[in-house]
Amino acid sequence: MTRDEMLALARKARTSALLAIQNSEGCAVNHFGGDHELHGMPGWLADCRMDVETFFAAFPEMVMALEDRASHTERRYRHTRQWNAERWERITAYAKERGFWNDIACIMANGTLTMSEGVTYDPPTYAQQLNAAIHRAEAAEDRASDLQGQLDNLRASLLSEKGEG
Repeated sequence: MTRDEMLALARKARTSALLAIQNSEGCAVNHFGGDHELHGMPGWLADCRMDVETFFAAFPEMVMALEDRASHTERRYRHTRQWNAERWERITAYAKERGFWNDIACIMANGTLTMSEGVTYDPPTYAQQLNAAIHRAEAAEDRASDLQGQLDNLRASLLSEKGEG
């Protein structure tokens, strides 16, 4: 939302709030009769009008403050991205010069350096990881089935011993 759109929306909200207050003032006049001329509007109604006026008088400043904050945040974000990119470029160049870029890339991709006979493996693909997970799940099901069978056999033997004794 642009600054002009926010200010236009604030003007509409102010108009609506003031109409609601005027309606409340009309109800107060009808309820209290001419007393409002002597004593003024009820305190809560006068406070509401003052709060609305105060808020909407400060609204443009709040919008500018938010714009400043958003601009500052955007500048910090761009700076941080550039700062990190420069450091990654330096790390990459250094690692490639020294001959251990593949190790660093493997650690970044896998979280660990996987070595076998001095050869760094590529990170596992999604299909490889899925197959490994499926294998582990099937092995767990087989183990659970075996244990359930052993438990059933133990239960049967305990019940038969209990029936004999």
